[in-house]
Amino acid sequence: MPVPLSAFTIALEVVSASVPSPDALLLQALLAAAVRLSGLPAPPVDAPAPVLVELPAAELRRQACPERPRTCMHLIAWHDAAAGRVLLSDQLDWRMRPVDRSFVLHELVHVLQARRPGSPRDDDCARALDDERLAYRVQNAWLDEQGRTERFGGRLHVLRCAAAQVDAEGRMLLRRAGDGDAEALIGDLMRRRGLSPPETSPPPPGTAP
Repeated sequence: MPVPLSAFTIALEVVSASVPSPDALLLQALLAAAVRLSGLPAPPVDAPAPVLVELPAAELRRQACPERPRTCMHLIAWHDAAAGRVLLSDQLDWRMRPVDRSFVLHELVHVLQARRPGSPRDDDCARALDDERLAYRVQNAWLDEQGRTERFGGRLHVLRCAAAQVDAEGRMLLRRAGDGDAEALIGDLMRRRGLSPPETSPPPPGTAP
């Protein structure tokens, strides 16, 4: 079933610059792919458009992890659900490089997840972990369609929600299968949102996409 493009009008904030038409068309295509590959419902036609905001890497980490910025040292993209926007590191060349573009697609899956009926509470660890796995499956499926061999998020299968939720700082906790070490969910997942996780080796900047 075709997805109405009117639902995919996405604003792009880049130092108050207006949105070039090619960017809008690219984002429409990525959100349509997110719907197709995830099986999630398309946003209603009258839904507010998500906003992409490109930021210096340090500012992205500050906004995403104000309490523990070092936890997000490799963060390059983040869905700010509270503000209804997607923050992107200026280290990403998402317009030209398919691998970088796949991280925008990943975050658009989170946009769709946040907008679905009955979206989970912020403290629902199991649902949050399932959502992250789905976003990586969509990202990897899209990369496969583009003929790319990079894969991301492969280590999520060893993570489980810790029995005790939530910790003293209000963070959901994870543990690795086979051990009892608990970690903050947001930190562990964000560390895997970088361009160079252990399970992949994307081409270095400046090489052909």
